[in-house]
Amino acid sequence: MGYREDYERARLVHILDFGLSRSYAIRMSDGKWVARRARGTAEFRGTLRYCSPNVHEKKEQGRRDDLWSLYYVFIELHCGLPWQTLRDKQKVEMLKMHMSDKDLVLNFPVELHGIVPYLRTLDYYQRPDYTMFYEGLVAVMKRVGAKASDPYDWENPETVKNIV
Repeated sequence: MGYREDYERARLVHILDFGLSRSYAIRMSDGKWVARRARGTAEFRGTLRYCSPNVHEKKEQGRRDDLWSLYYVFIELHCGLPWQTLRDKQKVEMLKMHMSDKDLVLNFPVELHGIVPYLRTLDYYQRPDYTMFYEGLVAVMKRVGAKASDPYDWENPETVKNIV
């Protein structure tokens, strides 16, 4: 979470893990950014539960794969991932590669169902449509009557009381 002294910044959730990161672009001498050339094969890097299907296929990771991971986190938080209790790499890979998109998002908000098919269309060099993600989340918030200013569970004394 953000800074406690600044209410607006305190409510921002930051999700970071640069431990296994690799830049996908290089800044040229003229100041322009150019995509780093994708490696022919890239060894497994990341967390088994959240890595994209591309990682299992030993493809170079890029922006699309970050969004796969974020999407998997959303699914896990909302309704659970089908492979979240599995530890065997081959079993997790098999589920990710062979499960239909429809089954993956079965209990997930319909406003976000189009994301997986979209991610499957992207290659390493393409810039994802981040607005699509944002608009999907906003649509879910509108449908359920949520606002960005709503309190988190731990900010609402009644919710905390019910949990404890």
